[in-house]
Amino acid sequence: MGGRAGGRELGVRYVLERSIQRSGNRVRVNAQLIDAETDAHLWEERFVGDTSDLFALQDEITSRIAISLNLELVAAADPASVEAQSRLARALAVRVLNDMGGSAAADLARAEALVEQALAVSPRGYLPHSARAELLRAQGRFR
Repeated sequence: MGGRAGGRELGVRYVLERSIQRSGNRVRVNAQLIDAETDAHLWEERFVGDTSDLFALQDEITSRIAISLNLELVAAADPASVEAQSRLARALAVRVLNDMGGSAAADLARAEALVEQALAVSPRGYLPHSARAELLRAQGRFR
């Protein structure tokens, strides 16, 4: 059952497709997150781990999927929303801090632009300042 057809039949928005290969005590998981409505591939990643610690590998895959979904959902929100700008900037900074793929320089530049936009509209708002703090931390600008 494919992503779009399976998703429609099950009534879900996203479908996770995966393949697993095992060699000795090593396991490789290829995972793809697919938008069931459009059949678009939103995220794809390969994970390699030891069979003695499958729970850690499962936790890592789950975490990366959650971050990917969060970025997709926030990006689809009102682009002029201070909350959406702040939350997306924070998610990008956290992705850089956790070394979770993507281009760190591009993520930081996008986060910085989003923080500036949010602060211009809401200079005293909690969310833009929280996002800015996370951005500064990701940039190593602790002072």
